[in-house]
Amino acid sequence: MTTTKRLSSDAKRFLPVWLLLGAILSAVQPVLAQDAKLYVCPPCPVDCHDTTYSKPGVCPNPDCNMQLIDRHSVRYVAIVLWQGAEILDFAGPSEVFASTRVDNKPAFLCYTVGITGEPITSQGFIQINPEFSIDTCPQPDIIVLPGGGTSSALASPELIQWVKRTGAESEISMSVCTGAFVLASAGLLDGKEATTYHSAIDGLRGYAPYTIVHENQRWVDNGRVVTSAGVSAGIDASLHVVLRLHGEEIAQATADYMEYDWRPQEVTGKIVTSPGAPKQYTAAQRIVQVLLKEGVDAAFKARQALLEKPNAQAPPSEAQINFTGYGYLGRGDTATAITIFKFNVRVHPDAFNTYDSLGEAFMKAGQRERAIKNYRKSLELNPDNAGAAEILKKLDAE
Repeated sequence: MTTTKRLSSDAKRFLPVWLLLGAILSAVQPVLAQDAKLYVCPPCPVDCHDTTYSKPGVCPNPDCNMQLIDRHSVRYVAIVLWQGAEILDFAGPSEVFASTRVDNKPAFLCYTVGITGEPITSQGFIQINPEFSIDTCPQPDIIVLPGGGTSSALASPELIQWVKRTGAESEISMSVCTGAFVLASAGLLDGKEATTYHSAIDGLRGYAPYTIVHENQRWVDNGRVVTSAGVSAGIDASLHVVLRLHGEEIAQATADYMEYDWRPQEVTGKIVTSPGAPKQYTAAQRIVQVLLKEGVDAAFKARQALLEKPNAQAPPSEAQINFTGYGYLGRGDTATAITIFKFNVRVHPDAFNTYDSLGEAFMKAGQRERAIKNYRKSLELNPDNAGAAEILKKLDAE
């Protein structure tokens, strides 16, 4: 026996209403789909950025692998500051991002971040009060690391760990000038390509042995990591980031507002479509490896061998060894940093910077008397070393 279910009289009465609602939903659905977020690959030489995706992630094109972005969201930009940061290194990118408008609305929200939130001094005469410390700032989509005096940044394990953690979560980590050393110390340049201030190229090659470091490049874009050369190059790199995220028309409008003579076709920038640099070791890195494995005498002999061997790679400079030591100091490995700085003092006994660095490392280790001894030696070699004089004054007052 078959039972047939029939519509009740009430259901029959409301059937036209349900049909009408169905028709309305069918008509509205395409509109709702248009309002949904669409994620795209930034413009790149692979020419895959016209494809849209419904979810964030990485571009599936094996020749690209760039991070997908939402072009229509407001991005948070953290301008990270520390003692001695170069003015234009952070002022230039700040101006670019703060000036960018999409549909007459800000495309970026900029804020300053200090290591502790205490005032910092730039160029020796401009004081800046960061809005946040690294412990209190909002999670940024973009972080900007300036250059200039980076010794205080590299000597802060807290900052290096913050950059490492935040860089892993942010959309873009960007450096200007010697800010690349901070990225390198946080491990964000490993297996990537980079650039920095022209006189720091060799230093970065020694400091970041797993990174291909380019000279004569205004900026280098790895997708999630962008580095630029010094000072004004940060403006070109920032405009490039705006172009990547919002297109050439918006970037050009930003440059026009700034009255900046932007010529992207003439700028020597490099887009890396397949990041992944082979491990490479400079003379500084190799000698430091000998130092840490075999001791000071073996490292000294290895350096002497480079001096005596014809056509050999030049031995590392005082600055290259110093940068390597600051890498360990920034990671919190004070003992290794002291070993490297002691070796640098032996190799370059007349360079006041070597004693400055060793004094700073001893300070980190809580060895006050040894710190004083090295700062005094630095001041003896360079009586105009105001930094050492100020530190000694503070230590003597304690």
